Amino acid sequence: MPMLDNALHVLMVIHTTITNERGTDLSIVSREDIRHATKQHFATLSDLESEPDRKVWQLTETTYPEPALLAYVIGYLKDNGNTGTTERQRMVVSMLKVALDLYVDAYHN
Repeated sequence: MPMLDNALHVLMVIHTTITNERGTDLSIVSREDIRHATKQHFATLSDLESEPDRKVWQLTETTYPEPALLAYVIGYLKDNGNTGTTERQRMVVSMLKVALDLYVDAYHN
């Protein structure tokens, strides 16, 4: 239950931040958009896991279109025990990252 509470909190923060900043309605996300974002997220993770140079990880983080929001999400999850050490935690963290990516894409388009 705490993991669900943390996920809902993060989703509310993402939604509130993006919608307040945008000031207009966001585009509707299709199932295909979600599938594409999920596939892209797991492909990026796969690439990073095989990358020995930690500078590439840092570059990936700092070039994210909304690095402050990404840092908040990661920090909040870590502070609340969602470190991605279990399969369930990894899935929750991954789906929150996918949701963040979808919001960020909608914000920038």
